[in-house]
Amino acid sequence: MRILVAGGTGVLGTRVVELLRARGDEVSVLTRREGVAGGVSGDLATGAGLDAACVGAEAVIHLATATTPAGWREVDVDGTRRLAEAATRQHVAHFLYISILGVDRIPFAYYRAKAEGEQEVLRAGVPWTVLRLGQFHELLDSLLRVVAAVPVAFVPRGLAVQPLAAADAARVVVDTLDAGPRGRFVGAGGPQILTAKDAAEQWLAARRAAGGRGGAVVELPLPGALMRAFRAGHNLMPASMQPGTAFGDWARERFAAGTGPAYRR
Repeated sequence: MRILVAGGTGVLGTRVVELLRARGDEVSVLTRREGVAGGVSGDLATGAGLDAACVGAEAVIHLATATTPAGWREVDVDGTRRLAEAATRQHVAHFLYISILGVDRIPFAYYRAKAEGEQEVLRAGVPWTVLRLGQFHELLDSLLRVVAAVPVAFVPRGLAVQPLAAADAARVVVDTLDAGPRGRFVGAGGPQILTAKDAAEQWLAARRAAGGRGGAVVELPLPGALMRAFRAGHNLMPASMQPGTAFGDWARERFAAGTGPAYRR
């Protein structure tokens, strides 16, 4: 299959591209940079090169996202519209858009941008699937490295997460691609639901087992609509649990290997 991947150099995208190429698919990676293996020039922020990048593609997997608030509208909303419309003009058979569990119910600016991006896909007229994923172990790890930089790690009370490893998420992406365009939203979360306190304690235990320091975890009640949405579990989808590596096991493997954070600030 000939597949165009937008966001193919990110934490999830690199793993998706590896899986697709390993099984023999012809994969192009949309990029603005030189030197990307299989890269084709295209810019979501301007639309430059998108039609040419979609020529001959049987499927487009859109994983790209902006890394700063300034780019959320430009890339995640308008850029998604540009790519979906280019895919429509080039008669792409399946446009797979990767989103996040809870984007339509959690009042966070980034989530709102992702939800708007979903609607742009629907409006474009291309055969589509929207896959909403839980947050990745890699993101939790990066956040906890900040929170646990002091002896007492403070986490929100009542917040639960359903994380999955990026490698497991990549397999879900490929399976969803293979299922063909569904014209509907599909959810996929990790193999367990953890409170923020449980996740932090498991992460600290993994760090301690690798020779690092431990620490205490204290829950704090946080006000506001955003936290109410998380406490209501709008970021969770218990029925969508995917098989894969549990967060504590993943963290132990990560620390044992001496691997640094996947997301850097």
